[in-house]
Amino acid sequence: MGKFWKDHHGHDIPDRFVSELDKMKDKLTLKTIREAKVISAKLTKFKKELMTEVDIVFYKMLEEANIDTDERKGNLTICSFDKSIKIEVKVSDRFQFDDNITLAQTKLNEYIELKMEGTDRDVAELINSAFSTDKGKLDNKRIFSLFRMNIKHPLWVEAIELIKKSIQVNSTTRYTRIWEKDAEGKYQNIDLNMSSI
Repeated sequence: MGKFWKDHHGHDIPDRFVSELDKMKDKLTLKTIREAKVISAKLTKFKKELMTEVDIVFYKMLEEANIDTDERKGNLTICSFDKSIKIEVKVSDRFQFDDNITLAQTKLNEYIELKMEGTDRDVAELINSAFSTDKGKLDNKRIFSLFRMNIKHPLWVEAIELIKKSIQVNSTTRYTRIWEKDAEGKYQNIDLNMSSI
């Protein structure tokens, strides 16, 4: 019995009906996916080991500075002795909002209705912009920009408190970048693109 090729519908196609070009593409894609998975696994392992080693060094730094290691937060840079190599670790929190954000928007709309004269139209546009969505998601930066406005009206204050109450840290991600100085003394990034790992 001759060879068969499984197509995207799950049907068996006899070898004689499969073109040489399709066979070449199939061979290339299978080879590529195998190699890509190996590289991805190595990169994941590298990042995990790097983060562990960075933590060991950082906690040692905190201990020597008599800083409570339970309070570690924020970004970190570790350099080689001659400063020719540096490792940057950036910490990024991913926020989401619970149902209180809807109540906050209602309060802000009430505020707009009370204050929709003259220069307050700018505030209304800012609020509407803050609550506009991109692909169904609120923009954290726009929402947080409302905190900077020095408005004392009770409805505003109540809305801001509801926004604060609605904030949930969904996850915290650490991004790593590795740099090395070139012949001119400028740092060049060694691009490993580990942000999604």
